[in-house]
Formats: sequence, C-alpha cells, structure tokens
Amino acid sequence: MEAIKSHSISEKQSLETLNEQGDIRNLLAPKSRKAYPNKSMLIEDCGIPHASTFKGFCKLHDEMFVRLDKSGIKSNKDIFRQVFRSLSYHVFREKVIEVIRPKFKEKLDNEKDEETHVELDLGYSKAVKQTNRRIEKLDKQRFEVKKILDIMDDKRYAYILTDFTHSLYPVYVMYKRLGFQVPVAINAKVSFTFRDDSESVDHYIILNCMPGEYTTDLIIITDKEFHTQHSDYLAAIIDDDIYILNLIERFMVMSDEWWIKPSIYNNLSEERKQILIEDLYCYGEGFHMLDGGYDMSIFDELRLQLIDVMDDLAEHRRLYELKKINELPVRESFEKRQEKIQPKFIQPYFIPPA
Repeated sequence: MEAIKSHSISEKQSLETLNEQGDIRNLLAPKSRKAYPNKSMLIEDCGIPHASTFKGFCKLHDEMFVRLDKSGIKSNKDIFRQVFRSLSYHVFREKVIEVIRPKFKEKLDNEKDEETHVELDLGYSKAVKQTNRRIEKLDKQRFEVKKILDIMDDKRYAYILTDFTHSLYPVYVMYKRLGFQVPVAINAKVSFTFRDDSESVDHYIILNCMPGEYTTDLIIITDKEFHTQHSDYLAAIIDDDIYILNLIERFMVMSDEWWIKPSIYNNLSEERKQILIEDLYCYGEGFHMLDGGYDMSIFDELRLQLIDVMDDLAEHRRLYELKKINELPVRESFEKRQEKIQPKFIQPYFIPPA
C-alpha cells in the first residue's frame, strides 16, 4: 500500500512535549540546502506533523508503533519497536541517495571534459559500492530486529538502565531513562570508518533522544563489532549525566536529524548561533565521536542544573563545563573551513581518487 509519513520519534509522547507555540506546533530544526558545489545551512521552523517523518511504512504497518505513541517505552519489546523504527528511518535516508545520485552524476558529466570521465566513473562506482554496503548492513540488521520483535512479548518491564548484548541480537542496544527532560528530539546516525594496513571497516552509532514531559528516553544503537572494541567508552558515557549531555550536543553538530524546543535555540546569543550553524555546515569537522564533547553549550540551563546536583564532579570538569557557557570557542575562518570540507559534500555521490 502507499507509504504514509511515519514519525520515527513519537509525535504524542516526545515531539509534543517540546511544543511552545500552541496550535502552531512548530519546533526548530537544521535545514541543509545543497546546490553543488555549494550549500547553505539554516535552522528554521519545522511543524511537528513533519518532524522526524519518513515514507517507510503504509498506514497498516505503521500501526505496529501505536503502543509507543500511546504510552511510550514500558517494556523491552517497546525498546526494540523503537530500534526497528529508527533503523527503518536510516535505511530510507540512505536509499534517498540512490535517487539523487544519477542527477548529480549528470551534472558532473556536463561539467567535465572527456579526459576526466574515466576518473569520474571510477569515483561514482566507488560511492555506489560504499552506499550499497551501508544499506545492505543496515537492512539486514533491521530484518533481524523484526524477527526478534515477532517473538517478544510485553511482559518484561524496561528497567531505567539496560543493554542487550546476547548473541541473539544483531546490534548492540543500550537504553536509559534520564530523570530530566533534554529539550531536543534526535534520531541521528553518525557513520565512520576505521582504517588499518589491510582493510577499512565501516561502523555507525545511532542516537535516539526522546524527551517526555519530565524525563528523557535515550537509546544507543551500534554494530556489535564497535561495541566489542569500545565497550568501556560507551559504559563511561552512559554512567554520567554530563557525559550524556555532551554526547547529545556532539550528535547535534554532526548531523541534521534533530528537532529542538524553539526557546533553547532562540536564547543563544547571535555569536553562538552563528558558530553552531557553521559547525553544522562543516559536519562537526574536528569533533571525533570518540574524543570528548562539543566545546560550546547548547543547553545552558540544563547544564547548570546538572553541575549543581553532581556533588562528586571534579573541579576541572566543572570549570570546563562552565567555560562552554561563558566563553566562545575559537574557530578557523569560515572560508578556510568551507574549503576543507568541500570534498565531503560529494562523498555520498562521488568518491575522488586517493
């Protein structure tokens, strides 16, 4: 049947809790407007009926998430309902590239002379293989999660902190319910490649941040190989609320798949808004997923609350977190950053030779 606009983050349980505008029902979200070889980045209104949506299910099959939309996450099966929903969203996002890529190649073909067509075809072919490899991996994991869903029931209560590491599960899943609202909804995937002398290995981390009225459900999904290699890193983050806040902010500057309470962004100074937009433009360039957090606060009020209640917070950490609020980070000129990041804009469609 015809696909509908399905929410990947619950409209009723999460997105509506961020609504400050009554019947207007707008959040703010980053918007990338690409026109090769340039693009612009904005943060603008996004209506709640459209936030986090994708055309991945028909109306009948979207009903498998009705329980999530009515009562949120209550059971382990609810966690995996959300995992399946999130993986489906990201498979759809990857497949959109397949629709765009031929148009992009046609544009490049018209700009290149005959001598460079061989190089272009090679780069195009490499990009196709890379994207197909990601889609195949995600889709396989998605179907394996669906098989697990089909045999699970809702009798096992979801503890406030739990993870799923059994060999039965095709991905590593960690769930935590935070005792405070993080005023942003996120369904973001960050992909990266580890290279050694013999091969390149693709990994990803998906973060779901789903605010409620007074709490936040957090889900981390990653491939099992990554978890095996970096389990200590993931455990350290999830055990510390400020580390969690840093992880959320880091995902926000490395992706455009988030929807924020308008007053949070509007209360930032114009200088900080500009830095955030430029960092988004550059895909968070310079901020590695495994190395520290974002160096500027987005959630000032929440950060101060967490600093205040964490009695055992080391002094150097407290000062560093306050610095994110009180000082502006230093960046290279935006022109230089644009020049460096330019090749990355076309990587989903064309990989230049090394």
